[in-house]
Amino acid sequence: TLKTHRLLVEISDITGIKGENVEIIARSILRFAYRVQNNDVGNIGKQNSRLRSWLRQVQQKNPTHDTTLNAEIDGELKHQSKTSGNKEKSKKKKNVKKIKNRLVQEIVLPTKADQAPGQEEQGARSRDMLFYDIPVRYSETEVCDAIKQLGTVHRITIKKHYKYQLVKADITLLEEYEDSFLKGVWKEKILIGSNEKNKKVIEIRWFHGNKTVKDIKEKCKWKAYK
Repeated sequence: TLKTHRLLVEISDITGIKGENVEIIARSILRFAYRVQNNDVGNIGKQNSRLRSWLRQVQQKNPTHDTTLNAEIDGELKHQSKTSGNKEKSKKKKNVKKIKNRLVQEIVLPTKADQAPGQEEQGARSRDMLFYDIPVRYSETEVCDAIKQLGTVHRITIKKHYKYQLVKADITLLEEYEDSFLKGVWKEKILIGSNEKNKKVIEIRWFHGNKTVKDIKEKCKWKAYK
């Protein structure tokens, strides 16, 4: 073209190279540039092909990975929900058990004929009394049998605390125990337990029936200092 011819003339004038040689050199440079460009385009095409292949592989793997991940998450959530539910049920059972243990239970007593033998020598009167320091591991029946060693029990209620049971009873003490109680003896020994494994002699504290646990603690604290 006219522009190309003028460009070649200007190059010839500047470099001093003959016009035909300038044209040969220019054509060689153009061919080299085209070759380099074609190579670059080919490389870019190969890179694009590899990238497309990699993307297809990733797209094929992702659904499986997502499905597996979702299944794992669902499984973990179900496990946590089940574990939480079991813990909640266990907690409720423990709370119910604690509440039951705190309740005051009145025990139905046997007839007078079923009371412990040898109680013909009774004190002059029945009295309301509190008995403390009886471990919670003993059943209501074992507690009743132990208290009946002290006299004739007319009515009895039992309330379980953390370690010990508080027993309130309307009882006519045997004469020897009545004398001890009136003299201010505040501890007495009883045999408790229904079998050889848990049967033992324990020392319990006894008080007037109008006393409370707070009163008992204050009195014991005062006696300790005394």
